[in-house]
Amino acid sequence: GTQEMQEALRPHLTKLLPRILRACHDPNKQTREQMKSLYNGLTGGGAEARQAITQHLLSTIDTLIDNDANKLWRARVGACGALAEIIVGRDWQSLGGGGPVLDDDLDVKGYVPAGVRLLRLWRATIRSLDDVRGAVRDSAETLGRGVRALTIRLCDPMASEK
Repeated sequence: GTQEMQEALRPHLTKLLPRILRACHDPNKQTREQMKSLYNGLTGGGAEARQAITQHLLSTIDTLIDNDANKLWRARVGACGALAEIIVGRDWQSLGGGGPVLDDDLDVKGYVPAGVRLLRLWRATIRSLDDVRGAVRDSAETLGRGVRALTIRLCDPMASEK
């Protein structure tokens, strides 16, 4: 049953995770609940789910940042909520590593350093805070608090030595 489904869909997690995570934060309660049960069934829930996200973190973050500019407001709400959830507790290396960055258009042969990813997270947050839909703005506030906490922790020399 569930184990077979997990095994069969494992190769497709890179594409599925961002979509399911976004739907887990959909403004529609029924969609949200159904997708959360699908997500838990697919990933095993709890620590297993966190591990699945960690394995596909960079592609998931990049896809959700793109979704944050989606023309569908529900997709924007979901992208903000999903990003806020998955960036919690991440370090510089898990975001892509690399040195300091001054320009977020830096993309070296498909490699996106953490600095670029962080700048893109801030840009997506600010865009969403200025959204025409109130639900997107509310979701963006949560994302903003998460990105702020992430940035402060990444700038703390004591936190980066652990």
